[in-house]
Amino acid sequence: MKKKIAVVVLIAALCAGCWMPGIQSKASEVTQVQEETQGDPSVDDADSESGDEQQPEVKEPDSVSGNTDNTPAEEEQDAEEMVPSVSYSAHVQSIGWQKSVKDGALAGTSGRSLRMEGIKINLENVPEGQGGIEYAAHVQSIGWQPYVSNGQLSGTSGRRLRVEAVKIRLTGELADKYDVYYRTHIQSYGWLGWAKNDERSGSATYGKRMEAIQICLVKKGDPAPGSESNSYVTRKIAYQAHSQSYGWLAKVYDNANGGVTGKGKRLEALKISLPDKEYDGDIEYRAFVQGTGWQAWKKNGQQIGTVGTSKRIEAVEVRLTGEMAEHYSVYYSVHMAKIGWSSYAKDGETAGSTELSKRIEAIRIQLVKEGEQTPDTSGVKYVRGLTKGQLVYSGIVQESGESSVAASGETLGTTGKAKRLESLNITLDNSDDASPAGDIKYAVYLSDSGWQDEVSNGTVSGCTDGSQGIEAVKISLTGDLTKYYDIYYRTYIAKYGWLGWAKNGQAAGSTKIGYRLEALQIKLVSKDASALANSRYYTETKYRKYQNPAQYYQIKDKITLSGGDYTLSYGYEGIKVRKVIQKLRLGNGVGMGGAFYGNNVVNAVKKFQKAHGLTATGNVDLLTWLAMGFDETQWKSWGEYVSPIRVNENSTRNQHIEAMIKRAYDYLGNDYVIGASGAPGLGVDCSGLVMQALYAAGLDTSPINPVSHAQPGHEYESRNMWASSKFKHVPYSQRQRGDLIFYQSSNGVVIHVAIYLGNNQVIEAWPNKVMVAPVRYGSGSRANIKGVARPFV
Repeated sequence: MKKKIAVVVLIAALCAGCWMPGIQSKASEVTQVQEETQGDPSVDDADSESGDEQQPEVKEPDSVSGNTDNTPAEEEQDAEEMVPSVSYSAHVQSIGWQKSVKDGALAGTSGRSLRMEGIKINLENVPEGQGGIEYAAHVQSIGWQPYVSNGQLSGTSGRRLRVEAVKIRLTGELADKYDVYYRTHIQSYGWLGWAKNDERSGSATYGKRMEAIQICLVKKGDPAPGSESNSYVTRKIAYQAHSQSYGWLAKVYDNANGGVTGKGKRLEALKISLPDKEYDGDIEYRAFVQGTGWQAWKKNGQQIGTVGTSKRIEAVEVRLTGEMAEHYSVYYSVHMAKIGWSSYAKDGETAGSTELSKRIEAIRIQLVKEGEQTPDTSGVKYVRGLTKGQLVYSGIVQESGESSVAASGETLGTTGKAKRLESLNITLDNSDDASPAGDIKYAVYLSDSGWQDEVSNGTVSGCTDGSQGIEAVKISLTGDLTKYYDIYYRTYIAKYGWLGWAKNGQAAGSTKIGYRLEALQIKLVSKDASALANSRYYTETKYRKYQNPAQYYQIKDKITLSGGDYTLSYGYEGIKVRKVIQKLRLGNGVGMGGAFYGNNVVNAVKKFQKAHGLTATGNVDLLTWLAMGFDETQWKSWGEYVSPIRVNENSTRNQHIEAMIKRAYDYLGNDYVIGASGAPGLGVDCSGLVMQALYAAGLDTSPINPVSHAQPGHEYESRNMWASSKFKHVPYSQRQRGDLIFYQSSNGVVIHVAIYLGNNQVIEAWPNKVMVAPVRYGSGSRANIKGVARPFV
């Protein structure tokens, strides 16, 4: 208690010292003692009434001198000077009205968690007409009360409402000569800095009680009683977000995150308010909403955006009006989908994006008083998307000349008129400072010249003399444009018509098949908008009147194999093995196991190699093959033979089936050679016959092919054919001409395949010949059907 009294005496001394020369010597001691009291916050208790029992009042000194033994001369001098003085009394929870104190003494309590409920302030030694004192309190559940003066009550009495802050000011001539300083002791914060002359002291919006106050008068130009920093604690701006899937979130304040980040949820609505305005004025704001555009301005807690319509807010603007705008600026940053936090916009600037379909997910807002530090406003705060008319393109159309200009999504060229597009010129206008920076680049494939060099924005690419046509295009974006947009484009080409959408530099159209590009569409699509289907946009395959659905084996214009120059060793089968067996007089290589490279073949090869001065490995490599009298062409071609294709792009499904069957008949009467799939006269087995028949109809079943068929363990390629999902399986009862009939052993393992001819007949390679036979016969595996697969769907 002695320490508290000493502190109060010294503060009073400083306040009074400005007009009491005898006390000036104490001023230098005040700062150090004040610092000792700054860190003495009250216990953070709620304003409960349970502790309202009467407690003893803390007595504070009435004056700073402590010496009343003035001489008559001094008393006469004091009376002549009429030095002003301020006195004040606090109404305190559980205590009531305390005794009046003055000139920097403590009114209220410290360290007892008792709220101040009211205050009265008076001036002393002020001649009539020279001025007065006015004051206002910020009261729980009421806010700022009107000013009162000269000993009137500010606050409440008997209502158990806490005072949270005060403002005090002098009037008249007195205000020209003196400053009134005051500081408050606030729950959870302790002593705040000194405020003066109608500044706010205390707190608001936090629900914290004021527990004590000190007030003093200081001559103009004299130093303050102590630090003036942090004299008032408040929340300046409040905002509440409505987010997708969450609804209305809790209100947040002063640059906190309003909304949800990291969850991909759109901000749908927003309310903004000023909970503790220092000056007259409003907070106004508006939103750019999906499908609506800019809404009307709202203010002071009204809602912008929408609720219940699933519409995203894409951009916002916020501004202050009235005196608030003269003293404060409002700063705001938005969290944009796929971008993150923007830089801060201020005072009505746009934050977010428009014309991009990009959602705002969260927002931060803060007020900054003139002269205070501001947040960083450099960098991107707003992105203006591009409208349809900012992407245009044109070109030369065969026999028609320069086309009219097409805008994003529109058709350049003609359809159904067999007119080729010969040149292309694309212009993208993103010159607005708020639009994403970057360029558009493109290249065309000309019928006689191939791919041309890439050009950019506004440059003609292609042919201008009518000698060549475009067959394919590539278009791409650069720079920041790639952060916000995909460039989609599709082509209309001869015979095919419209292909699918390509994007971002993919080749669209066709090459190597001589099909003209007749029309083109280009679209700039925001990465936040629905993407277009990106498939089947380019081909090097001639258009076919008939083609299997995409999930099945595709009909081709050309089929080639490689890898037929394999070395023969133990376990191999097929035509090359048969030829070696025949050469070494080990048999004719026909039938099951007839063309198997077994130990007898290995030993005979070694003997041959020794006799011809070759390394006796038992394997047939190219040198051994040539020594046996075969040529190098046979070494390769007999291992990778493919029947010539007998169909074209105009062939029907039925023509493909007949080409397949006709080729199978070319092998009728040929020897059955295990693991073989060669030209007619060389021998085939069941799956080898099917492979060559399908090749003639344009169907490539790779990796099931003659090269793999000769490898050890691949003699039953019929099993792999049955297991392939690229053949359509159909019930046996629905079998058709051209289907494949699969047969199984007694334990269900596929062992044979034949081509169905209709009328319950098949053509097949079955030991020891290629023949036509009933679909079922006998009582063994040949009668045990596994199922049916359809090559041409």
